[in-house]
Amino acid sequence: MICPKCKQKTNHVINTKFIDEFNYLERERECRHPNCFNKFVTYEQISPDNKNIPELKIPNVKRTIRKVEARTEWQEYRFLNYACILIANIMNEFMEYIIKNNLEDKFDQQLVYIKLTKNDAGVIFLELEDETNQVIHKHKCKSAKSKAIKELLRSKIYWNEFSRIFKRVASKEDKTKEEQQLAKSIIHPKTGIKSEKYNLEFFKRNPNIAEWIDRIGEKDFWQIWTKLH
Repeated sequence: MICPKCKQKTNHVINTKFIDEFNYLERERECRHPNCFNKFVTYEQISPDNKNIPELKIPNVKRTIRKVEARTEWQEYRFLNYACILIANIMNEFMEYIIKNNLEDKFDQQLVYIKLTKNDAGVIFLELEDETNQVIHKHKCKSAKSKAIKELLRSKIYWNEFSRIFKRVASKEDKTKEEQQLAKSIIHPKTGIKSEKYNLEFFKRNPNIAEWIDRIGEKDFWQIWTKLH
């Protein structure tokens, strides 16, 4: 379905309701396109005599789209976009390393496997194991998380979204506070990015992350993500 706000097709179903009285499905959808995340409703009905009909007749049924608090919406937006930048930076480093070491063909043939490791000092490494010769290629990822946070805070789109959600322009005080609190929010033991709410389905809401998940597989993606956090 095309999002009525941004006109893109990158949306997914977040809630489905069957209306028994009228025999149709009501689906609440959320756009995955960056800086949109519009929620809208679609319907599915049986076509009479299997014929095309120019317009669906939707009965007047009360429906409610779940209202999300501004604070919750902001938390989800910042976590999703932080994750997108972090994963993109890691994957770009990974692809550059593969190209530099002439491993593209082996990777496409699934003869090279990717995993993330972390040493005692907390330094993250990308490891590529070559099945054909058992050689392990190791690449150090420097300051991946702090770089992602800085990149996010520098983004004009980030602060435009702040204005949209909170209905006001971010002040200097807002920006200073966010610089101080974003990293703490991400690693918070109860409400941070490691909490149960932020699962694979949550990250798939971002089209760029969803593309990487499709490319490397859910299992490998989640192994990388849990190692990052």
